[in-house]
Amino acid sequence: MNKIFIGVFLFISLTPLVICVAGEDEPVVKTVDGLRFEVPEDRPIEKKHGIVAPMELDKYVAFKFSKVEKRLDKIEDFINKAEEDLRLLKEDMESLKKKENTLKSPK
Repeated sequence: MNKIFIGVFLFISLTPLVICVAGEDEPVVKTVDGLRFEVPEDRPIEKKHGIVAPMELDKYVAFKFSKVEKRLDKIEDFINKAEEDLRLLKEDMESLKKKENTLKSPK
């Protein structure tokens, strides 16, 4: 139940972000079968049942979400790697402090 709530919350809260990301694309004019469409460069024009139109908005938003998700996955991987490197660095620092203390202590 919590996963569904979180999913709905994320969808509602991230939709404006994705639309903003989609809005960053400068519209271009695409001509298909003599019809002109002013759409973002990455929004395909489809022909369904003899009707030529830009990709449906829900599919386009899902496409944009997948791009954002891939980007977030890369960021998450980077953060996980940085955390692991930091953990190893702390271990090395503690080890060096122990060695330093043993060298300083009188025999």
